[in-house]
Amino acid sequence: PTLQVIHKLLRQMMVYQFHNTSHNARVRQRWPVNDAHPLKEDAGNLAPFLLWLKQEYPPYYLRIVETLRLILPFFADFVLEPENGYVILQWRERRTDRVFSAGQAADGMLRVLALVALLQQPELTLPDVLILDEPELGLHPFAIELISGLIRSVSNHAQVILATQSVSLLDRFEPEDVVVV
Repeated sequence: PTLQVIHKLLRQMMVYQFHNTSHNARVRQRWPVNDAHPLKEDAGNLAPFLLWLKQEYPPYYLRIVETLRLILPFFADFVLEPENGYVILQWRERRTDRVFSAGQAADGMLRVLALVALLQQPELTLPDVLILDEPELGLHPFAIELISGLIRSVSNHAQVILATQSVSLLDRFEPEDVVVV
């Protein structure tokens, strides 16, 4: 019985590491529409996850888009158009009708898209324990500021554990929030 309890607790944890943004990273590929939730540990299914939020939780989707516009002023909205049961991460920028794809995104942009979507999903869909490995990688100071606020907010609904070496990120938390291991 103890093993079953521990197993159940471990299954309720999600570890996220958005480091792989290489050309062949899963987040840059098309993904099955029906594999939308939960968000994968590497954000491979970010496009179907966002489409699911847009369809099932429109206010949360809009909140994600509005937050991204604060960090990425050129960002207008996602273009999530399923084709043959798959969807790819695409977006439009302000003042243009051109559609951009994940293959054209900078590493930091992909990471911030994934982090904002993860941290602003509906509270009832969050894992019990959320583990983030170096969420600040590739982000500019304003993005780190905003992401730290989202992390603090999520911590009201889930246990959040961060692994970081970033003084910039740590400076945005109170000393009692930090445990050095």
